[in-house]
Amino acid sequence: MKTSSIKRLLSFAFTLCMLLSFNVAVGATFKGDADFVSREESLAEQFEALLLNCTSLEERQLTLEKAGYMGIIATDLANVPLSSDDLAILNGTVPAQRTALTNRPAVITGPATRVIVANVDMPNYCLWPTIYKQTYSNWCSAGTMYTTLMYIKGSSPTQQTMVNYWTSGIDPKKSYFPPDLQLMRNYVNSNTPSSVRNYVHRTAAQYGNSQTVLNTDLKKNVQDYQPMIINMKSTNTTDWPYTTGGHFCVVNGLLTWESNQYFIGDPYYFTQYVSGATANNGEHKKTWAKLSAVLSNKNLGYVT
Repeated sequence: MKTSSIKRLLSFAFTLCMLLSFNVAVGATFKGDADFVSREESLAEQFEALLLNCTSLEERQLTLEKAGYMGIIATDLANVPLSSDDLAILNGTVPAQRTALTNRPAVITGPATRVIVANVDMPNYCLWPTIYKQTYSNWCSAGTMYTTLMYIKGSSPTQQTMVNYWTSGIDPKKSYFPPDLQLMRNYVNSNTPSSVRNYVHRTAAQYGNSQTVLNTDLKKNVQDYQPMIINMKSTNTTDWPYTTGGHFCVVNGLLTWESNQYFIGDPYYFTQYVSGATANNGEHKKTWAKLSAVLSNKNLGYVT
C-alpha cells in the first residue's frame, strides 16, 4: 500500500475515533447516569445491598420484614449473616420494631368493609398526598420524588436540586433526561430517615403483569404510608389522559369504594400540561386494565 494511502487511512481512523469519543462524551453529558445503568438487579441483590448498609437495628428489621413479604427467604441472602432474631423477622413470626409514624398526612378512609381484590385483602383506605406539579414538562421524575418525599417526611430537596444531581452543567430545562427507577429508588432512600422502609425496584418481568403481585406490594406501601412510584408509557388517551413515551408518577392506593380503581398522583396532570385535567390537583383514577396496559407498554415496573 502506498504511503499516501496509509496516511489517509490512519487519518480516517483517527477522525473516526475522535467522532466516537465526542459522541460518547455528549451522550454522557446530556443523558446522565441513567444511561449507564445497564443491568437490572434482582430483589435478592437489592435487599442484600440494603441490609449490608443498614445503620440502625430498626432499619435492618424493617428491611428484613419487607424482604420477607416480597418473597425473599434466607437462602436468597447468602452474603448477609442472619441471626435467629433476623430469621424470625424475615419469616414473619416476629414483627419489626418501628418508630411511630410522624409527619404523614391522614389517609382517606372508605367504607369499613373487607375487600379482596386479586386475592389480596386490600385496606379500606388510601393515601392522599398533595400532588406537586413538575416544574417543567420533562421533570416528571423530580416532581414524583418531590411528592413522595414531602408526604413521607414533610420536606424534600427542590426539584431543581434533584435535576442538578443528574446533569452536568447543561440547561436541564432544555436537555434533561429523567433517570430510571433504580436511580430514583436510590435517591429517595438516601433522603428518608432509617425509620422508613427502604424502597426496592420491581421490573415488569419481576411482577409479571400480575395484579396480585402489584396489590401485595401496594398494600404494604399504603400501610406504611409510602406512595408507590411507577414508570409507565401510554400510546393512547383511552388508557391514560394523554400519550407519553415514558413517565413517572405515584400510585397511592386502591379505591375499594370506587369500583376498585387505583388512585394515581400525577405531576403532569395539571392544566398547564393537560387541557382536560380536572380540578388542577394532579389526581386521577384508573382501573386495573388501564393501569396494567400502561405499565406493560415498555417493559416497565415500579418502586415499592
